[in-house]
Amino acid sequence: MIKSTHNPGRRVSALAAPLVTLALLSTAVAQTDAEQTDLRHEVEALKARVTAQDAVIAALRREDSEQWLTEQRTEEIRDLVADVLADADTRVNLLQDGLTAGYGKHFFIGSADGNFLMQFYVKLQTRFIYNSRDEAPGEDKDRWGFENRRMELYWAGNVINPDLTYKIKLAASRIGGGASLDDAVNGYQLNDNWKIDVGQFKVPFLREFLVSSGRQQALERSYINHVFNANRSQGVQLRYGAERWAAQVMVHDGTGAKNSGFAFDRTDLAVAARGEILLAGEWSQFKDFQSWPDEEFGLLLGAAVDYEVGETGSGTDTPDFFKYTVDLSAEFGGWNLFAALVGQHVDDNGSASFTEVDQFGFLVQGGVFVIPDKLDVFARYEHLDLDSVLYDSKVSVMTPLADDEINLVTVGANYYFKKHALKLTTDVVWVLDQLPDSDTGAGLLSSSEDNQIVFRTQFQLMF
Repeated sequence: MIKSTHNPGRRVSALAAPLVTLALLSTAVAQTDAEQTDLRHEVEALKARVTAQDAVIAALRREDSEQWLTEQRTEEIRDLVADVLADADTRVNLLQDGLTAGYGKHFFIGSADGNFLMQFYVKLQTRFIYNSRDEAPGEDKDRWGFENRRMELYWAGNVINPDLTYKIKLAASRIGGGASLDDAVNGYQLNDNWKIDVGQFKVPFLREFLVSSGRQQALERSYINHVFNANRSQGVQLRYGAERWAAQVMVHDGTGAKNSGFAFDRTDLAVAARGEILLAGEWSQFKDFQSWPDEEFGLLLGAAVDYEVGETGSGTDTPDFFKYTVDLSAEFGGWNLFAALVGQHVDDNGSASFTEVDQFGFLVQGGVFVIPDKLDVFARYEHLDLDSVLYDSKVSVMTPLADDEINLVTVGANYYFKKHALKLTTDVVWVLDQLPDSDTGAGLLSSSEDNQIVFRTQFQLMF
């Protein structure tokens, strides 16, 4: 029997080999096409990048040719960017910490928790003065001109916590413009009633001097204030404040010790004390002398003393003196009255350079609004009896007088654009008698004749 040579499996194998080869070739071709496509895309991308780089290089060359992108300029740009980033970071941190800033009664900046606060404010007083007095040898009878009476800068607030307070005041001299330190005081609120102050500040004596110069009723404080006030000094003060009464006691370096060193030799000891009783109204009413129409009836009684033991044993002996004052302030919802009695006893302290004298003075001042909150008129009368000598306790100098008594009358008006923050004041001072010395801050000049007349007008801005 002859066997068949036909084998189906071998035929399938023979057919499969070409098919596999064909498939592999197709796959290879497809891969080659894909790779070629990707390669073309890459080449095109590279061409685009090269074109863009050529454009940048060309631009840089142009800028370089214009000498704009120098190394210095590049460094400035880096610094500017760094500053902007730092400022932005600071602002973010401040916002996160709750920093507060703005304007209330004054510009302020502080922490959200109230532990740190700084207020900044300014007082500007520009005035015109005309002074007429009987002609003295070598001097003009009439003098007039403009002056910047006050330009003051204040910083006040608290640090670490609301109980630890501070106040700094710089004042520019109206003659020469140089700045001087008026106030530099630290305070600590011991509890609701007691507070202690340390530094340089006003001696607690005359109420007229304790009220800010920007909140007076007349354009300037009285001549009595010029003669008797204890001014500013350096020391420590204990204050007590309650609902209806307040008191201050200060141990200080003496009248005229402002901006002095520890070896200032005008006193061996100086102590001042003041007490006030609020008989009616609110304490805030008596931060000025005006009675604003919307305020209730207010009545404040005050008294103060200042005792200073003169320097001895240094070759520059000074007299002992004792100052005293009593004052009454009344407000009637649109009109006001203020009266004060002040005096001092000066002991010669065994020195032939001084005379033992008793001096006193009093003043009465009143005002009324004729246009509510806008226009008030006022008048003031002063009388001084100086017992034949003018004693200036600020410099420990005595000047003999030909006339013991001095009388002054002041009348004027205030127009309030925005209360004390923006106001115009005009007044006239009539000095009925000879004036032994000049209070140039008030426009008064020394005169050996009666009847000195001073016209004053002032524009005030406080913010």
